[in-house]
Amino acid sequence: MNLIDFVNTEAPNIWHGRHLKQSQAKMHRFGAHNGVGFKDLKDVTAMDVHQFGLHLRSLGLTENTVDHYKAAISAILSHALDLELVDKMPNIKFAQKKPGRVRFLSEAEQEKLLDFFSGHKHWWMKHWCQIALSTGMRHDEIHSINPSIVEMRGKDMCVVRLTKTKNGDDRTVFLSGKAYKALADLEFTPGALYTKNKFYDSWADARSKIAPGDKEFVFHTLRHTAATTMVNDHKLPTVTVAMQLGHRTLQTTQKYVHQKEDAAMEIARLMGA
Repeated sequence: MNLIDFVNTEAPNIWHGRHLKQSQAKMHRFGAHNGVGFKDLKDVTAMDVHQFGLHLRSLGLTENTVDHYKAAISAILSHALDLELVDKMPNIKFAQKKPGRVRFLSEAEQEKLLDFFSGHKHWWMKHWCQIALSTGMRHDEIHSINPSIVEMRGKDMCVVRLTKTKNGDDRTVFLSGKAYKALADLEFTPGALYTKNKFYDSWADARSKIAPGDKEFVFHTLRHTAATTMVNDHKLPTVTVAMQLGHRTLQTTQKYVHQKEDAAMEIARLMGA
C-alpha cells in the first residue's frame, strides 16, 4: 500500500476532530513532495523526511512547525509498524526541544484580567477567562460547550460532557460557583458571541494593559494557572489534576504545575522547623 492510500484509510484511527483534518493536510503535503505519497510504505525513508523538512524551512516555516509535520509523519509510520505493514521506522530527527511554557498568572494578574474584561465591549471574554481559571479547560473545549452537553446538578452546579478532546478522549468537567455562574451568564453557549478576530483582538488589548510585551501572556496560561492553583492552593494530588485537565500522563501535568513562591517558602519553614 502506498503512503497516501494508507493515510486516507487509517488517519481516522489515529487522530480525531480538528487534529484529524490538520494531520491529514500535513501528510498530504508530505506526500506531494517529490512524489513520496506514491511510495510503498516500506520505502519511505529518513532522507524523504529530512528533505521535506529542508523544503519547509526554505518556505520560512519555523522549527516548531516543521516538528509538527514530522510528528504527523512519525505517527502514521508508527501506526503502520503496529499493523506490521513495515518492518522498522525511519530515524526521524526532531529539532532540539525548548523548555515548555512556564507562565502562570499571579492572583493580582487574574484580578486585573477579570476587571479589564468587565468593562470591555466583548464582556463575554470575562466569563471565558473565569471558566478557564476555574476548570483548566482549553479554548476549544470552552468554545464547544452548548446546552446539549450540559447536565444540571442542583442550583449552582452543572456537568459538561466533552467529547473527542485534544488527545481524542471524552472528559467530564464539573462547574460550580464562579465557573457555573460564568457559563450560565453565557446561556450555556460560550461560542454564541465568539469570533476568532474578536477573541484574539480582545486578548491583545488585555495583554497591552496587564503584561505589555510579554509573549507568554496567552489564553493557554489560564490552564497553567488553574493547574497551579489546584496543586499549590487546594493541595490536590497531581493524579487528580491530570484527570481534571484531561492529561493521559502525569509527566504532561507536571509541565502545567508551577510552584508558587509562598508554597516554596512554606516548605522551607517546615523543613527548617
